[in-house]
Amino acid sequence: LAGFGFLLEEAADTKPSVPTAFSILRLHNSPAEVRTAADTVVHYLENLNRKPKDAKLWKVAITNKAYAARIGRLRGGPELMHAVGYNYAQRGGKGTDRHEVDRAWLVLDGTVSATTGTPISFLTPTMLTVVNERREEVEAEVKAIDGAPSVAATLRAMRLDGATTSETRAAAELVLTYVTNLLLNPKDSRVHRVRVKNPRFQQAVGRLSHGIALMESAGFVLVEAGSVLQLRPINGELDLDLGTTTTKADGANPKFKFPKLDDATEGFLYRRKADLEAAIAHVEAENQAVKAIEADQGNKLRAVRDRDDAEAMGQGGEHNHGGHGGGRKCAAGHTHGGSRGGGGG
Repeated sequence: LAGFGFLLEEAADTKPSVPTAFSILRLHNSPAEVRTAADTVVHYLENLNRKPKDAKLWKVAITNKAYAARIGRLRGGPELMHAVGYNYAQRGGKGTDRHEVDRAWLVLDGTVSATTGTPISFLTPTMLTVVNERREEVEAEVKAIDGAPSVAATLRAMRLDGATTSETRAAAELVLTYVTNLLLNPKDSRVHRVRVKNPRFQQAVGRLSHGIALMESAGFVLVEAGSVLQLRPINGELDLDLGTTTTKADGANPKFKFPKLDDATEGFLYRRKADLEAAIAHVEAENQAVKAIEADQGNKLRAVRDRDDAEAMGQGGEHNHGGHGGGRKCAAGHTHGGSRGGGGG
């Protein structure tokens, strides 16, 4: 084991891969600590994708309290940051220390010029592709830890397959309700199971692409030939007799037991609750941003129409006073005088 750890540390010095970084993390830290580190890194990478022009997101201070508590203090934490593209930057510039490494900050690869030390203007599509690839690698490791896909990855897939913002939010809100009910009423067998054909479930979740996957991300698995979704304990076997009171005509089920949540499952559900709440908040912020853009576009369109109407009314409102031919214009722009039509005599 010690030799294995030495090899991992040696690999870490040459910019480890995401799987290697997770190997170091799992070797030296608790599953909860590894999960927290992974969630934090995914958060960093998602922010880069959402705000590619925000230079503040391109670097992380080593002394940042959140970073230090969730990643920096862990053995394997800095390696994970290196694996996803955050590395110590050279000072740059023209001084004699330009090649020295500044260990006060972790800086995203490619965002600072190695020759001038100045930041770029925005993350290019190529850079964002790399960021998303690294995020997917981290999410795959998270799935291996929890045995379930992440909430963020599942909702993202749902949107990519055509779900609207309101549909995505409704699905996340219902799954959040299921998770919250489990935490509030862990001994109620009814909240441990959801029937797939339940009308409310079908309307909000089941009919959507990746709807079942969203339930799986919250810890549910399909049982009874795919007709029921049941909470899967993190530690221990799935209890298919959970909450079943009568399986025989002549009496109660001898296997009956009241359901409960072990510590690992309860911790998992609290993490998923936080993930769902964060996802709903993000969907709402995205929806408000879209509404603001639409309102701004609507205001601009109305302004153009008002201008066109004003110009049309101005052209149609010119009145001609007097006869044919030239005349003088008054201050109001009306023509007076001129020759009269029709002969005299």
